[in-house]
Amino acid sequence: MIKHYYSADKMFPNLRKDEKNNVKMFCFPYAGGGAQCFSSFQTKIKSEVDVYVASLPGRGARFQTPPYTSIEKFIEDAYIELKPFLDKPFVLFGHSMGALLAFEVAKYIMANNLPPPQAIFVSGCSAPSQRRSGQNLHKLDNVELRKKLSNYSGTPQEVLDHDELMDLVLPAIRADFQMIENYTYKKCSELKSPIYVLIGADDEHVTHLDALEWSKETTSQFDLKKIKGGHFFTNTAGDEVADFINEKIALVLE
Repeated sequence: MIKHYYSADKMFPNLRKDEKNNVKMFCFPYAGGGAQCFSSFQTKIKSEVDVYVASLPGRGARFQTPPYTSIEKFIEDAYIELKPFLDKPFVLFGHSMGALLAFEVAKYIMANNLPPPQAIFVSGCSAPSQRRSGQNLHKLDNVELRKKLSNYSGTPQEVLDHDELMDLVLPAIRADFQMIENYTYKKCSELKSPIYVLIGADDEHVTHLDALEWSKETTSQFDLKKIKGGHFFTNTAGDEVADFINEKIALVLE
């Protein structure tokens, strides 16, 4: 169930305290993604689950707010905003860049001795220990960056071909790439939360072996599911993504 309370200056604009004992699902978008990037499946999540999608600065209602270029700053802000709501069951979900953000937020929560998430869903992302030197996409000029974006098939061609629109969205995309390309993996104590991984069968950016390495980040359950599609299978196989999430969340609701 998606909440309708709204505060545009927040990362999770619909989030508020209530008396329901629902599971909360906090979602983190891919690079350049906005609050609507999970629309293909978020409405299909169990009705017992309240879904909240992070609204990152530099886009949408937060267009005038400078985007993050440091993952550490993002984690601190996300933690401050989520902390009052972590006393009830919750899960984290992230796709591509968002998977890395969800993982680091979970680590930060654990480091601050708060209850860990009941599950962490990481989608379309190699394990952090397997991340290789980035392509420094954030340093490319606009023309080259647009070419690289077309290889991921996450941005509609009509948007890539629209010069004025791309001038508006490229700063946030560039900042997102800067945030993750400057990321340094640091091994810590394994998480106590189950980690459930989704990858696209035809994803050229995430290999099966690199995704399997997520299993080393948890002392709890691990599962990996391959879904038909490329890197943005979340946009094309929403039903299958929702079914997998619902199956695992059912274990939390028992």
